Parts: sequence; C-alpha cells; structure tokens
Amino acid sequence: MNRRLFVLGLMLAAFAQSVTSQEPVFQRELLVGSWKVNWEKSKPEARVTASQLPSIYRQYEEQGEGFMLHTVIMVDAAQKRAWTLIGVIKYDGKEYPTYAGKSLADRLASGKQPLETVAFRVVDAYNLEWTDRTNGKLTGTGTVALSKDGKTMTDTNRAYDSDGKEISMQVLVYEKQPEDQ
Repeated sequence: MNRRLFVLGLMLAAFAQSVTSQEPVFQRELLVGSWKVNWEKSKPEARVTASQLPSIYRQYEEQGEGFMLHTVIMVDAAQKRAWTLIGVIKYDGKEYPTYAGKSLADRLASGKQPLETVAFRVVDAYNLEWTDRTNGKLTGTGTVALSKDGKTMTDTNRAYDSDGKEISMQVLVYEKQPEDQ
C-alpha cells in the first residue's frame, strides 16, 4: 500500500472520529435575556386553578467560561409574595448549587453547601435536559426547548416526592421579552 494513501486514510479516520464524538453545541445566545410565562399557552399542574397561577419570570445571563446565570422569579397570584431561585450553571451534566430566597443569604453567611442542586445536559442545538436534587434525592426533571427563532421557550417539568414517585407534570411556555422592559 502506498504510504501516502495509508497516512491520508488515517487522517480521514481520525477526523471522522473527532466529528462524531463532539458534544452538541447549544444555541446559548437564544436563551440569553428575559422570559415571561404565558399561561394561555401553558399546561399547568392539574391541581392549580387559573386564579392561583403565579407570574413567572426568567433571566439568563452569560457569565464567561461556559457559565450561565439563571434567575427565576415567581410572584404569587395575589402579588403579595415573591420567590427567587438563582444558580450559576454550566450545561455539562454536572450538579451546580441553586439558591432560593433567604437560603442564599444564609448559605453565604454560614459557608455551608446548598441543599439544592441542578444539572443541565445539552441534547442538541435547541434542547436541554435538567435534573433537580435536594440532599442528593431526585426532586425534579425536565426539558427546555427553544424555538429556532429564539422567541419561545418551552419548559416541560416533572416533580417527584421523597420516594421518587412523580407527583406533578406541567408544560410552561415562555415568551422572550423585549430588552427595554
């Protein structure tokens, strides 16, 4: 066999292997920005009535080195209480701490590790899968699907009880908000 053809064949095989083994690249730039849930397009948990539906807002910001800041704010239907969830996350399948409301201040002041974590994994250019845990126990799973135009995000999520049994499922459809809001 001609040595040049042999080397060329090895190079092509190595290139083909590197192309097929690469992780999918998620379109992060489409996620960056502010989002608001649209309850008319969503399918909330069956046990929640329309008068109980909270306002839910999400904010995603690039933090560099592959990290994304996730901020979720939920305001109850009466507009009297708000709940906040914050996490700085990579989409690499590893668990990252999340902080809800007062627990952020408590954890920072005490130096204790958070009880809650989330792990995100890239499925493809427009889809992520996520898993929530509290004290290592599964509490939620879901998917995030971005529309190709970046105007709609669909979060399908399931919650689990302490025995790992699914207790609820909902589909939340978010719409991207203009930057000046």
